[in-house]
Amino acid sequence: MSLASSGLVTALLLAVVLAVLGVVWKAHMRGKIHKMTTPEILPETTLAARPGGQDVVRMIRSEHAEGMAPQFSSALLLPGAGMAVLQANLNVPGRGQIPVLVGTDEASLPGQIDPLTFAPRPGLQDSPISVRVQVPNGPNWGTATELVKNRPAQTATSDFLPDGSTSTATFAAAPPAGLDGHVPAPSGIETKIVTTITGRGLDLNISATNRNDTPRAVVIEWQANFAAPQSGLSGMNVLAPETVLPSATAASRALPLGEADLHAVFTGLKYSYLSQGPEMQLRNQADGYTLRLTAMTPSIRSMRMDAAKDGKSVAIVFSTTGSGSAEQSRTVVAPHETLQWRVRVDAPSDAGYRAPTQ
Repeated sequence: MSLASSGLVTALLLAVVLAVLGVVWKAHMRGKIHKMTTPEILPETTLAARPGGQDVVRMIRSEHAEGMAPQFSSALLLPGAGMAVLQANLNVPGRGQIPVLVGTDEASLPGQIDPLTFAPRPGLQDSPISVRVQVPNGPNWGTATELVKNRPAQTATSDFLPDGSTSTATFAAAPPAGLDGHVPAPSGIETKIVTTITGRGLDLNISATNRNDTPRAVVIEWQANFAAPQSGLSGMNVLAPETVLPSATAASRALPLGEADLHAVFTGLKYSYLSQGPEMQLRNQADGYTLRLTAMTPSIRSMRMDAAKDGKSVAIVFSTTGSGSAEQSRTVVAPHETLQWRVRVDAPSDAGYRAPTQ
C-alpha cells in the first residue's frame, strides 16, 4: 500500500472517530439539559408525608431565647389537616426539649396519610381544631357541618418575629375543589387561624366571620392532647379553672390524675378584669414544669377534660359551647359579624418551678 493510500485510510478513521465522539457528546449534553429542565420526581413517601398536599409548618424560636424557666421552643402545624398542632416542645432547663403534646412522629406521617387523596387517616395523632356551623331551619337549626378539622387550608403563610414566629391559615367561605376533586358546599363562614410561638407562650387565635345575610350557629373548639410523663399520669395533677358557680368536681380545684378515669366539664367560667381570663393549670411534677392554659376571649364558655386512669395523655377541649339547653349553649353569629376565640398556653415562672438537679 502506498504512503498516500495509508494516509487516506488514517484520515477516514480519524473522521469516523470524531463523528462518533460528537454524537456521544451531543447526547450527553441533551441528557444534562433534560436533567436541568425536568422537575425532580419526589419519592412517593415524601409526597405522602404532606397531609392535604401541604407541607408541615415548623415554628422555631432562636436559641438565645432560652431562660432559666421552661419556655416553648418549637411547634409543628398541619395546614393541610385543619391547622392542627402536631407537636409542641418545651425547653426545660436541666432536662432539655420535652414534647408536651401527643402527636404522630413526623417520620411516621407517610403511614397516616392516604397516598391518593392525601387525607389524614384515623390513626393520625395531633391536637385538632374544629369549626362547625349550623344553618337556621325555621324555628330550628340544621345539622352541624365541619368546616376545618382534617381539611386543607386555602392559604398558609409564616413569618418570623423578634422572639419567635407566627403562622396563618385561612379557610374560605366557598372552598375550591379538594385533591380528590370534591367541591365542598359553600358555608359562608370564613375562618382564619393564627398560631404564634414567642417567649409569652403558644397562642392560638381563631376567627370565624359570617359572610351570609342570615345568622349562623358556630362552634369553635381546640382539643389539646397533652402528653403524660413516662412514669404515667400519677406524675401530674390539674388545677381546675374558677367558675361563677363552683361545681362539686371543682370545689377543691386540685384534681389528681392517674387514680381513676377522670371526666370533668367546667362551664360558667369566671372572667374578670384582674386576669387575662379563666385558666387551668396542668402540673407535671415528674418532668418539672407547669402549663397554664388561659381562655383569653369570653366566647370560650367551657373547658372539658378527659384522662383515662392508665392513659398516656390528658385531653382538654376549649369550646364556645355553653351549659344549659341546646338554645342556651349555642353561639349565634349575626350576618357579617365575627366570632373571636383565643387560647394561650405558657409555662409560668411563678408556678413553683424548680430546675431538676442532675
